[in-house]
This record gives sequence, C-alpha cells and structure tokens, in this order.
Amino acid sequence: METGESMAGGSQYALPRLSLKDHMFRRGIHLVSGIVVIYYLFPERFFFFPRQFWLVICLGLIPMFMEYLRLKKGVLFLGQRPHEQKTVGAYAWSLWGSTAIMLILPQNVAVPVILIYQFADPIISE
Repeated sequence: METGESMAGGSQYALPRLSLKDHMFRRGIHLVSGIVVIYYLFPERFFFFPRQFWLVICLGLIPMFMEYLRLKKGVLFLGQRPHEQKTVGAYAWSLWGSTAIMLILPQNVAVPVILIYQFADPIISE
C-alpha cells in the first residue's frame, strides 16, 4: 500500500499535527472545561436577571460572536487545529453543548455529564 492510500482503496489524508505545546494546551482546556458548572453556585437571580440569561450570554452568545469574528478574519486561536481555520472551533461546540445541557437537564444530571465529558473527550480523541 502506498503512502496516502487507505486500505479501502480511497485516498487518506492526514491532518497536520499540532505542536506539543498546542496539544498540551488543548488537553489543559479539557481539564478545566468542567469549571462551567460554577454556574450553579450563582443565585437564581444575578444582577437583576435570571442566571440562565447570564449562561446564554457568557457561554452562548459571546463565543458565537468570537467565532464569527475569528472565521471572518480566518485566524486560529492558541491550540486550535489547522482544519478549524474555516470551521467553527471545537471550543465553541463544547461551550454551546454545555450551555444546552445546563439549560435542559436538571443539575444532578448536568454536572456529572459535563465532568465526564471533560475527561472522556480527550481520551476518545487520541
């Protein structure tokens, strides 16, 4: 079998690898991603708005706006993979998923789901 050829006969393209520094940064982000559950430590009403409002603003709309600007400029943040230059970054999907989980599921289910994800995702993606 020649380089670039898969066992199924099609072409196989390897994604460019991240530097060790970028790879370790990504893993570090995964390990601290569970910090989003501090949301539950805030009172039900925070600065005159329900805490769900702040959740959507901080973990939903701000990352969405950052991704819009990043994609428009075609830049990568520290630790992002090269293929994320023209697509929505994994960090944004993670934040949006965590937001949905915290809005939909009760706290006693949401917290374990997010904490399991923070450790399982890096293991699965290796």
